[in-house]
Amino acid sequence: MGSILIIFLLSFSGFGAVQSFTVQGTSKVFDIRQNQNAWGVMAGPNATGTNQPFDSCDLEPPIVETIPPVPPETEATVRYGISPCHPQRINGDTEIIIRFVETSDFSPARQVKAIYTLQNTGTGGVGTNQPTDLATSNNTYLPNQQAQITIQWRQICNALNGSITPNGFCTEDGTDAGAYVNGDLIVDIGIWSGSGFDLISRQSVTFKIYNAHPLLGIMDYQNNTVCDVPAPAAGVPPLTGFCDIGLFPGDEGGFIFVTDENSTQSTRLVNPSGGITYNKALGGTETLQYTGLRIYFAEDPEELLPFNGIPRVDFTITSTTPLTFDGNSFGGLTNGKTYFFRAASIDSSGTISQFFSEQYCSPTNCPYQITPSQVAGVIQESSCFITTATYGSKSAYQVQTFQNFREAFLRTSFIGKKIIALYESYGPQGAVFLNNHSKYKPLVRYALFPFYLFAKTSLAYGVFSAFCLFFIVGALFLLLFKTYILRKGEQ
Repeated sequence: MGSILIIFLLSFSGFGAVQSFTVQGTSKVFDIRQNQNAWGVMAGPNATGTNQPFDSCDLEPPIVETIPPVPPETEATVRYGISPCHPQRINGDTEIIIRFVETSDFSPARQVKAIYTLQNTGTGGVGTNQPTDLATSNNTYLPNQQAQITIQWRQICNALNGSITPNGFCTEDGTDAGAYVNGDLIVDIGIWSGSGFDLISRQSVTFKIYNAHPLLGIMDYQNNTVCDVPAPAAGVPPLTGFCDIGLFPGDEGGFIFVTDENSTQSTRLVNPSGGITYNKALGGTETLQYTGLRIYFAEDPEELLPFNGIPRVDFTITSTTPLTFDGNSFGGLTNGKTYFFRAASIDSSGTISQFFSEQYCSPTNCPYQITPSQVAGVIQESSCFITTATYGSKSAYQVQTFQNFREAFLRTSFIGKKIIALYESYGPQGAVFLNNHSKYKPLVRYALFPFYLFAKTSLAYGVFSAFCLFFIVGALFLLLFKTYILRKGEQ
């Protein structure tokens, strides 16, 4: 894959005479107008001999593991050991190419320099508070010429007191068994004045090296219990990210369903307010928040292992409290065919990790499968499955009443949550049945009418008042019915 190109639009204050500043060869950039942060992520296999960066997420996972059966399973299963990966993975040889134009007046032609200063972190700290050359251009440049300087990511790693391993990671001793070196390096880039470490004008970029911990690759489970993630052992990063997804069929596609309930028909994050926390080489920590969900899908579940080149769809998180996405539908499927799914989390560095455990979702026992159909499209993007199918539209006033009642009363009580969980488990099947057998819809409307009146009364006067009213009405109805029967008997 081609490298990412970052353009700094220099119409902002504080950029001096540096213009048209671009950076190539990074994994990701964010907050470009304010902080100029450029990620260099070392996650996934290192494809030796290929052009960098590359899509490491398409490489076959190198490990196959046989795991013993966990009830209710009865047979051992095979699980691929999947490492975290990044679509724009870098390694030590990946080149950062920086180009810019300096408009200040200077002569003669001068070189470009990249300079950094490590801040002293106190006793035992590695900082020196002294500026240090990171790189110098081979060529010289005049004002208004496009200047260029090239830096390798291994130079960033070395400046943070690390070394690149043969497999393309940054560690303390340059071996894959060594401790990972993560950290930020603030680099000033500009035309060298010819004296000391002075630059005629400068642009600062924070280069961020991140080595994803390999144990973050799999979202593991205990006893097949969804989201029941045990406390990690010492030195093992905590398991966070997506622990379950709710998938429902649509017309030539499907959609993900989100609730806050502990139901298998739900999309949820473990510790949604947290994230992946890692230590920096120069002290301190940084937390990577989760920013998205990736879903792989295939007709053959075996193609999900190792998911090489299979279709995928990404959803961006817009809020974690409550969990919402920029959209929840996806297409590209064929009606009548069954598709199997595998999911992973995306963090703020762009790293793909926390793939669903094969121990939980095996090809022979996988809840993540759907069969799209035209009729399923009728209930797409609705959480009130049966009521939507009954009244014909999720915007029907009866459906809105049931949804408001659910949010106001059911979701706030233990029994109500259990009712919601049961409805989410069996509602979609009931909706599909009604859409296939329209003749039963009037009967279901009559059956739902008392519940509709109860929900509407509860929203207006409260659940207790609704219970009292329905109790009185029910008692009067029984009294009248009993009186009618007695009179009928006397006659």
